[in-house]
Amino acid sequence: DLSGATAGEWLDRSGRNGQVIRQENTGVAGARNRGIEAATGTWITFPDSDDFVNDDYFYQAALVLDQAASDVTLLSANVHRFLESTNQTFDDHPLRHKFRNNLASVDLQQHPEFIQTQSASAFFRLDVIRTNGIRFVPGLRVADHKRNGDHWSPRAYAVRWPTSGRTGGCATT
Repeated sequence: DLSGATAGEWLDRSGRNGQVIRQENTGVAGARNRGIEAATGTWITFPDSDDFVNDDYFYQAALVLDQAASDVTLLSANVHRFLESTNQTFDDHPLRHKFRNNLASVDLQQHPEFIQTQSASAFFRLDVIRTNGIRFVPGLRVADHKRNGDHWSPRAYAVRWPTSGRTGGCATT
């Protein structure tokens, strides 16, 4: 597995401040939990290793987060399907209805239908994760989002999640 070397080479080329963490294989939950421990920023995201993201995905997410109200604790991304064999992208993910009106922000107490169901297509406030002791469950397996050469590719969008007196949850992918 060359993923550590590949990540290190990308980090070196990007000129970004960061680190590549190498550890025994503890599964996706163990890797993500280790990332939560090591993270130093305000926001954290957990893209899957087989996800495709646009070249400006993180830049666009940063723009939205920079303009977001201080009580925004989650940035959700619209997921598009990418068919490798034809190099085509489709906006037909089952959860695309959350993005139909180009909403900039929603309150989940008023719109629970916007709940975030996967971690790979979202950015989370790191302080909320740590304060509430949120971690991924080791060994938990759910359906894979890749099918027949298709890949789901996130696009950015913001959700307002009130935090006063509430604990949060983190869905696994």
